[in-house]
Amino acid sequence: MIEILNVDHFCQAVPDLEKQSDFLQKVLGLLPSKISHQTDFDNQVLSIPGNSRLGWELMSPNTNKSFLHRFLDGPRGPGLHHMTMRVQSIEKTKNQLIELGYEPWGAEGNVVYLHPQKGGQGFLFQFYESNDEDVWYDTEPFTDNEKNTIGIKSVDHIAHAHKNVSGLVDWYQKTFGFSPYNGDSDNTSSGEEFKIGLLQLPSKQLKIEIIAPAHPESFVQKFLNERDTSVHHLTLEVEDWDRAIAALDFHGIRTFGERSNVGAEPLWHEAFIHPKETGGVLLQIFWQAKPGLWE
Repeated sequence: MIEILNVDHFCQAVPDLEKQSDFLQKVLGLLPSKISHQTDFDNQVLSIPGNSRLGWELMSPNTNKSFLHRFLDGPRGPGLHHMTMRVQSIEKTKNQLIELGYEPWGAEGNVVYLHPQKGGQGFLFQFYESNDEDVWYDTEPFTDNEKNTIGIKSVDHIAHAHKNVSGLVDWYQKTFGFSPYNGDSDNTSSGEEFKIGLLQLPSKQLKIEIIAPAHPESFVQKFLNERDTSVHHLTLEVEDWDRAIAALDFHGIRTFGERSNVGAEPLWHEAFIHPKETGGVLLQIFWQAKPGLWE
């Protein structure tokens, strides 16, 4: 098992960095850093409001031969490209990958990867070594008070689509030490459209939702047919539902799949924002009157 200290950031690959950065700032309320120019790509890390202490990196190709074109032109692009986790020892992490039966990829310096098609279950995982004084992304929790932004409270979870819930749940537990959410040993359930498993990091910084099709006509099966095993959506909790919807209306962004609790008083709301509106990532937003009402 790889010993994860924390999730540092996740990365979205897009063809136009400045356009995507503008969306993240003006609609989602992220705070930008300077754009950096690398050998074959440009990148920028933005800070996500709320208490998750996560960064949102953007990458875009700056040459015709950039490796990012393969991703952007493939079935998973544009969209979430990788997730970066901090570890205490990169050498120990390499050995742990080998013990798990995976070949460390791109192993140079204090960074190593788990390849999407060689153990990563359709997603690229990046690991880097650092002490507490040399963290790549580090910020204190902050509140978004800007106008016409949705008011993110936290990053609740990343959803990973797979054909088999229990198989991927077992993989996250054995590979990264994720544990069943709320300590429930029976951490899988089933609905009309999909089966689900919910896990969290030991630090409780982030949850991973595993979704699998409940039948051949499920929308999850359609996703797997088009993109294969990979990240399906990202879920954000918002501070105020009316504010979030008003902000999306202001920017001309429509939601779909809206649901609320059945009852006289609203206890929770949820909706989705199509990847065409977000630069390639399906976003789910929700609000709850108090913790634990929306699950």
